[in-house]
Parts: sequence; C-alpha cells; structure tokens
Amino acid sequence: MSQQTRMLLPLIIGAAIFGLGTTLLSFAMQVRAQNLGGEGLAGLAFALYYAGFFVGVLYAPRTIARVGQIRSYAAYATMISIVAIAPNLFEFAAFDLFLRFLSGISLAGAFAAVDSWLNDGTDEENRGRVLGLYYSLIVLGHILGHLAAAFPGVFLDIEVPVGAIVIPSQFFALATALISLSLVPILLTQGRGPVTEINEPLTIQELFSVSPAGAFGSFSAGVIVSNTQGLMPSFGTYLGLSNASTIYLIIAILVGGFAVQYPIGWITKRIDRRSLIIAVCALGIASALIISIMVKPYHDLPVLLVFGLFSVLGGMTYLIYPLSIAQVYDYLDHSKYVGATVGLLTVYSLGAILGSLLTGQAMAWTPSALFWSIALMFGIFALVVIYRMQARVAPAPEEQGDFIPLPLTSPGLAELDPRTEPALDEEGAEIIA
Repeated sequence: MSQQTRMLLPLIIGAAIFGLGTTLLSFAMQVRAQNLGGEGLAGLAFALYYAGFFVGVLYAPRTIARVGQIRSYAAYATMISIVAIAPNLFEFAAFDLFLRFLSGISLAGAFAAVDSWLNDGTDEENRGRVLGLYYSLIVLGHILGHLAAAFPGVFLDIEVPVGAIVIPSQFFALATALISLSLVPILLTQGRGPVTEINEPLTIQELFSVSPAGAFGSFSAGVIVSNTQGLMPSFGTYLGLSNASTIYLIIAILVGGFAVQYPIGWITKRIDRRSLIIAVCALGIASALIISIMVKPYHDLPVLLVFGLFSVLGGMTYLIYPLSIAQVYDYLDHSKYVGATVGLLTVYSLGAILGSLLTGQAMAWTPSALFWSIALMFGIFALVVIYRMQARVAPAPEEQGDFIPLPLTSPGLAELDPRTEPALDEEGAEIIA
C-alpha cells in the first residue's frame, strides 16, 4: 500500500462505517414503512428517499464549495444521525416519509464531501488503486450493515418471532452510533479538505443525444436497483421470512453484484459493449422471471438454488449502471466525463423514484410484481440497445473505453475515475476525442 493510500485510509474507513450505519438505517426504515402501510407506503418511502438523493446530488456541491468538505460532512452526517434516532419519537407515516426524504439529501451530501476529498488527495498514479479499495470497503459496509439487521438476537439480545420482520428501537440507536462513529476517522484525517469546483451536469437532452442507450440504461438501472434495494423487505414479508432470511437474500444480491464487476471489465474489452448489455439483460430477465414463478410461500426449493438465483439477479442488476456510464463515455471528450456522470446520476435518481412508486403500488396487488417489473425493465432496455445497434455502429472492442465499477455514492467520484485522465499522444499533448 502506497504512502498516499495509507494517508487516505482513515477517510475511506470512515466512509465505509458511514455506509454500514446508513445501510442498517435504510433497511430499518423500509421495514417500518412496510409495517405501517404495506407495499404502497414502502414504495413511496423509497421514492422519497431518492427524491432527496436527487436534491442532494444537485445542491450538495454548492454547500461543499461554500464551507468545505470537513464542515459539510459533519453537517450532513449529523442530519442523518438525527434521522436515525427520530423514528423513536413518533409512529405515523407522514413523519417517516419526511425522514426518508431528509435521509436521501443527507446521504448524497455526506458522500459528495468524502468523494471530492478523496479526489483531491489522490494523484494519477494511485487513482485506480484508491477507487478499488474504496469500492470494496463500501460494498463490505453494505453487507455488514445488513448482517447487523439480520441478527438482532445476537447483537441486541432481542427475541424475534419466527416468520416476522421486526424493527426494534435498538436498530435505530445502533445506526445512530455507527453514523456518529464514522465522524471520528474522517474528522481526524490529516490534511486540509480541498477546495471544490462545481461541475455543471450535462442535461438529459444532451445525454440522450450523445448516447441514447447509455442514458436510458442509467434510467433503467435506477428502476431496477431501487426495486431490489427498497422493496425486498416487502417481498420478505410476503414470503413470511424472518429478518435474517430476508437479509440473506439481499446479501446474495449484493455479493452477486460485487463478484461480477471485475470479470466484466475483462470481457468488455473483447466484445461489443452493446452485445454484452443485451446478454446481461437476458440473464436479468431469466433470473427475475424464475424467481417470480418459483419463489413462493411454502415452495420447498433448495436453499442454494434460491441464493443462486438472487446472486445472478444481483450481478446483472449492478452491472447496468457502470455499463451505461462506459457506453456514454465512449462518445464523449474527457473534459465532459464528470458533467456526464452528474447528469447520469440525476437520470438514475428519476428512474429510482418512478420505479419505487409504480412497483410499490403493483406489489400491493401481487408481491411477485417486484420481479415482473424488474424483468420488464431489463427487457425494455435490451430492446432500446438492439434498436440503437441498427442506428449507429459501435467502436471496435479494442477502441472502447475501460469498464470500471463505481459505488453509487455521488457524482464527485467521477473525478477519481482513472478514465477522466486526459488521453495523451506520444508528445504528451492531450488528445481531443
């Protein structure tokens, strides 16, 4: 590990702890919404979370530019810590919906502060290494956060009835403690926070003119990921699963999503990216439809088969967004990469809002609608890509840009992406695409 990476490690660890706490909080709040108002309220709650995330993506950089990374992170982390403890004060749906919206703003703002700090503290030689470590620890934080929710009897000495998903008040206290703990390594990191520049996003119209397939893929990813993240607790209730069993399925999705990222990076340099996207969509459709048909209450399926199906679905789910970014980057100059990522993340957020709302309402009619909607979105995206293959010739595989897995934290992370380094010719001059 380089000296630079070691200096940034406390910052990365703090962000991972923050991700652990907010993951536990998100699961707890989704289950709480499900228990308060069923699938419709759970879908609305997650849609409001992404509405807040959308606001945070657009406006957090201005806050950071005005007061700096350290103060911004402290403020946003404090806000989400308050959100984590507030559900113990009242128990009615409107209050929870407001908290969900506020948590989206706070999460986007906190990660925007950390991401821009990492960007400034990393030189070109170490960007890929730091990004890989950051991505891995963020995923680990998500997995551990779900595990904390899976074992209340172990962590909190609470008895959970078989076949019930419960959220004791201690869950929110634990989330608050973890979020507050994340402040310690971040605020004690050596060095001063950098000065942040505000990157204007590419508009939705500009993104669709550059790469309709990539822009629509970002929207599709928002729909699909929001469904798997936000509405799985509702599906667990339908199956009559306990906290632990529901969490195991979510972890299978996360592990599948993490496991496929690096092999895909090797594959994407050898075949046309749009053909790869179609293959990913086909596997996503197949796994989602099989789950919707076979995974029912009282069906005695082998455990490994169920986990395998959810892992495949997770792998395909978490490939759509980074593949869409790579698709857009293939047709842009390096100077526009960061602005494109800001725009793509806003498109992603719009897809997440719409997906959570519509799927939550559909699940009130039949819980299997969760996976029917995922299969439908994969299918529509595949049709868009097939149409675009007829309209424009893609770059040869060896001319395509690299595929790099990115955590969905903030658009500022695009500056840490090695692909944003300008391409140079043999004389060291920048090549304009």
